[in-house]
Amino acid sequence: MCKYCGTNKHRKIYENHVGPIPKDENNRSYDIHHIDGKHNNNDPNNLIAVTIQEHYDIHKKQGDYGACLALAKRMKLTPEERSAMARKQQLERSKKGIHNFSSERNRALIAMRKARGDFKGEFAEKSRIRQFNKVKNESHPWLAKNRDLRNYTPPMHFKGVTGLNHPKSDKTFYNLENIITGEIVTGTRKELMLKTQLNDDAMSKLIRGKYKHRRNWRLV
Repeated sequence: MCKYCGTNKHRKIYENHVGPIPKDENNRSYDIHHIDGKHNNNDPNNLIAVTIQEHYDIHKKQGDYGACLALAKRMKLTPEERSAMARKQQLERSKKGIHNFSSERNRALIAMRKARGDFKGEFAEKSRIRQFNKVKNESHPWLAKNRDLRNYTPPMHFKGVTGLNHPKSDKTFYNLENIITGEIVTGTRKELMLKTQLNDDAMSKLIRGKYKHRRNWRLV
């Protein structure tokens, strides 16, 4: 922050110490470029006013394709030109070893994890091998090749959500009585929903006993 201006906005600092920011022939204000490339160095001597094209050329010469890509959006370059610039940016990141898919970056992360005792990646690999061996030996819980699915009980975290215990898969017959007319209807959960116009939530709560009656229907 400038101790004289009381702000860290580089354009305001330039105006206070150097003068008004000029405009180009299209009445577009000049960009303020940091000469040393450090955006937190807002010393007036480190700031220079340049056109957007000059700003683009400076960063392109420096190989800062990320900044070029940001400027390209404001310059309204064609999608092809912006795509080429983005490709150069990713190649540059790969060369520096800071790309997300860079092998150098991955090796550095592994070294960092080992240094701090984080072996999550190693445990994950061992777990993957164990699961692979279970599939190979046909002992994995999700393999139903030799299993009678009628007697299969899904894991607890799947009960009531999906699989054979899902309400839509319930084939049990229930009896509902209309407490006004005395009419009794019989059927599966899905069939009763059609006959009584009850929704799935109301039908589930009737079956579980949470509701004694719903829309004049009760479980008998």
